[in-house]
Amino acid sequence: MEIKPAKLYYYFPVILIFTVSVLVSVAVVPFIKTNAVALLMFNKMISNDPTGVLLGWKLGMSPCVSYGVKCSLGRVVHLELNQCRLYGTIFFIPLASLNMLSTLVLSGNMFIVNSTNLMFLQRGLKRLELSDTDMFGLFHDTIFSKLSILEYIDLSYSNLTGSLHADLEHNMVHFRVQQHNRFLILVHKRKKKLHVKRG
Repeated sequence: MEIKPAKLYYYFPVILIFTVSVLVSVAVVPFIKTNAVALLMFNKMISNDPTGVLLGWKLGMSPCVSYGVKCSLGRVVHLELNQCRLYGTIFFIPLASLNMLSTLVLSGNMFIVNSTNLMFLQRGLKRLELSDTDMFGLFHDTIFSKLSILEYIDLSYSNLTGSLHADLEHNMVHFRVQQHNRFLILVHKRKKKLHVKRG
């Protein structure tokens, strides 16, 4: 049966949508593989997972269906493992390949992590919660030069030392420092709202 040229016009939107969806799927696959490898490398650093939240983190599975992971177009944008009672000595180097990561929440886990690892986090991070994780070491406020769009940070209940300047040039609106941290905080009036809690 011959299709008249005029009738092809009706099929054009369907053909276009199909073509775009195929191209997007092909483009997303490499990111899924890269993100999956990054999460599996992070998972290997966990020595004890008493609640089994990471049992679904397996090779060959999309990271986007893993516990604590949220994706956009096949890329990991949120990693939230809050209060999971995970144990391990961790490094943030594997997370450096998650180039769309905007939220990292690891609070309430028994991690041994040196503060220098913060320098490996992605520049696009907007929310960082590492309270009550046994993070230790000297905290350098130069981290805010790299994480320039950071809006929320919680480092409470850690073992950090260092000095912080309240006039940092960034978009942060919430900065929480309390309990077991020993910071020298220099504060002066500024236009942006900055919450600083000492501990």
